[in-house]
Parts: sequence; C-alpha cells; structure tokens
Amino acid sequence: MSIQKRFKKVETISSEKRLLSPKQAGVYLGVSIDIVYEMIHARQIPYIVKPGKRNPPQYLLDRVDLDRWIERRKISAVA
Repeated sequence: MSIQKRFKKVETISSEKRLLSPKQAGVYLGVSIDIVYEMIHARQIPYIVKPGKRNPPQYLLDRVDLDRWIERRKISAVA
C-alpha cells in the first residue's frame, strides 16, 4: 500500500468514527491487526466488547483512548 493511500485511509477513519474495529485501529496506529489483538488480550490498550452474543467477541477501540495511549508512550527529546 502506498504511503499516500495509507495516510488518506487514516484521515478518513479519524474524521468519521470514534469507535474503531481492531483492523481500523491497526491502520490508525500503524501496526498489524495481530498486534492490536495481542495488545487487547494483554490488556495493554483500552477496548470495548461490542454488545451482543458473538463468539468470539467483537472488540471496539475508542480513538480518544488510542490517542491517549500514544501520548503516554512518547519519549521526549533531549534538549
């Protein structure tokens, strides 16, 4: 996938929805869907279990939580 398409996709996701699927969250974070699921199962990232009787459960991730998660992991530059 070209860089332009990737950034366009992230822009579209970020401006339309607050709750993202793991696949969309992976695009937003720039990681694979497998990494997102690993983070969910390790409880490293906040998530919501979509209501309903689904097996396996469907997860949703709040874009605001993802932004906070990113901010907490930033390493500041040395001046």
